[in-house]
Amino acid sequence: MVGVPIRITTTYEQPPDMSKRFFKKAMRAGHEAMARMWHKLFLPLHFRRNARNRYDHQARKPKYVKKKRFFGKAGRPAPGGVRVRHGGEVDNVWSGDLERNMREWVTVRAFPTRATATMHGPRYISMRPYNSGHPDKAAELTDVSADEKVQLTAELDRVVTREFAAYKKRKTVRT
Repeated sequence: MVGVPIRITTTYEQPPDMSKRFFKKAMRAGHEAMARMWHKLFLPLHFRRNARNRYDHQARKPKYVKKKRFFGKAGRPAPGGVRVRHGGEVDNVWSGDLERNMREWVTVRAFPTRATATMHGPRYISMRPYNSGHPDKAAELTDVSADEKVQLTAELDRVVTREFAAYKKRKTVRT
């Protein structure tokens, strides 16, 4: 299992008439929505052909790229009987197991200050690169681009604003 922290710094002031408990609840709901949005919309982009340019993935070695493209274009299984997906042109996809595992299952833990999406993945995701030439797969999969940060922050703001409005609506004074 791999825990993916999404680090986006935002500052919200607690309204003076709102209880601390409800403020934390609203922030927790916002961070959960943000993490689920990342998993649904932005994680799949890490498994596309343009991901290398979008997320600055480390360049793969020419020998590896040549072998991967050969088996991907030929449509025959690589050694071990595994077929290469996407024509061998996607950095993070060989057989598609990583993509399938990461996209199928997620547990989101939300807190008032952050959220963590935990997904199943192969062991090599969470360990250090085997040697200095290997890419850091976890860093490549958890990278968030600048425009994604803007969209995630907007989602957080939308949910928190909705929660704040619900609090103000709920609070009625009877006379």
